[in-house]
Amino acid sequence: MTFSYLFENNIKLVLPEIFLACSILSILMFGCFTGFTKFYKYPIISLNTGYLLILVLLFTSFLIVNNSLIFGTAFNGCFVVDWLAIISKVTVLISSIACLLISMDYINSYRINSFEYFIVVALSVFGQLILISSCDFVMAYIALEIQSFCFYLMASFKRDSAHSTEAGLKYFLLGSFSSTLLLFGLSLIYGGFGTTNFSNLSILLFEISDLSTLSYLGFTMVFIGLLFKLAAAPFHIWSPDVYEGSPFISTVFFAVVPKISVLVLLLRVFVILNETSEIWCFIFLFCSIFSVIIGAFVTLKQKRLKKLLAYSGINHVGYILLGLSFFTIDSISSVVLYMLVYMITGVCAWGVISMLNRVDAVSSTPTVGSLTGLVKINPLLAFIFSFCLFSLAGIPPLLGFYAKLGIFQAALNSGFFVMGSFIILTSVVSTFYYIRLIKSIYFENTSINWTFYKPISAHHAVVVCFSFFVIVLAFYNPLLLGLLSQKMALTLLF
Repeated sequence: MTFSYLFENNIKLVLPEIFLACSILSILMFGCFTGFTKFYKYPIISLNTGYLLILVLLFTSFLIVNNSLIFGTAFNGCFVVDWLAIISKVTVLISSIACLLISMDYINSYRINSFEYFIVVALSVFGQLILISSCDFVMAYIALEIQSFCFYLMASFKRDSAHSTEAGLKYFLLGSFSSTLLLFGLSLIYGGFGTTNFSNLSILLFEISDLSTLSYLGFTMVFIGLLFKLAAAPFHIWSPDVYEGSPFISTVFFAVVPKISVLVLLLRVFVILNETSEIWCFIFLFCSIFSVIIGAFVTLKQKRLKKLLAYSGINHVGYILLGLSFFTIDSISSVVLYMLVYMITGVCAWGVISMLNRVDAVSSTPTVGSLTGLVKINPLLAFIFSFCLFSLAGIPPLLGFYAKLGIFQAALNSGFFVMGSFIILTSVVSTFYYIRLIKSIYFENTSINWTFYKPISAHHAVVVCFSFFVIVLAFYNPLLLGLLSQKMALTLLF
């Protein structure tokens, strides 16, 4: 009887992931046996599969929140559960549910009868949950590859589109190259230390005063692979083209969901190297400055909203890397807060953009001209989108301003006066393209006399309104997000 209780805590820790994996297999069997059965006359079950997946993700989030074990490790320290993992997983699940609700109109409008898309989305969420709790390089690499392969399929899912195929092929080639660098770096780390576990590496690095050249090279390759997944400059080349060529439902998912899982892994890797050398801080600082410059100046020329927001995401990643350049409690708390604010605002902004579907539109790709005269057509939608743009730009006293202010304060408190001041000035430049979008909404007259848009569904409107009210509530009282970010930072550092 004693042996039967040996892995009881391990099962409890990974119970949400086990439930999600079993549910994915059940949804796959439901799709195969129902959608391809002559008895049911081959019904269209794509929307039903999507609603089932939303229900599964909701139950998974309930299991994560109501788990009796808040802290613990499983499988010889390879899988960890703490407040950083719990809050990040819930954020990933809720944002995935929001993206799925936004995508229902697209699937219905374009008559997509492929329930496999939702299976791929579910597998990518499963990979992100494993990646967030990974405390071993081997498990992290496997989870990262599960997530990446699903993203390749999502980017090229629209098989009758040359742009989607091109986006999937670019993503696959460049993503495979970054995974190769990451795997080669892991082999150098294992060859130098004899272990891939984060806890064991932390103990060994605490005893070693100086790293070897191969160890430096290994960790540098690991950081390059992770920075590629974050779309940080100079490893950002894939992001605008993939965002532009992918189907809109995949672009929304790429822009909102996956960054927090890679950020959590980056934090867990960086915390074991913090006492070893300051060279990693300079790497992040260089990528931060480069990302902010690219995101601020290249975006000024963009006319398509997908590419514009892709370069805007690169700009925001630069602010996040600035907070990682000095590893303190305040900086990590501000980084996590910035990531949470960016995801909430991104859901609202992309939800509004997905509503801009004209009946007479030839292409489904929205441009800056799609926003022209929006205030005359739907003033409430124009106000919500403008509010999100002002928050992304960091206009005081909105929520995005508080997130940026926390990072800049942490930079100045750590002595980065020159770099912090330079990035602050660059952020002023980056507000221009947000103001240009607001100018198109309010101050440009449309040349089309009558513009008809497709009706907005109820669940689509619920997602946009709920995310907008969360932004307003957090702007009125940011205490909840501040406490969550502080708890995640304290869990990581202590």
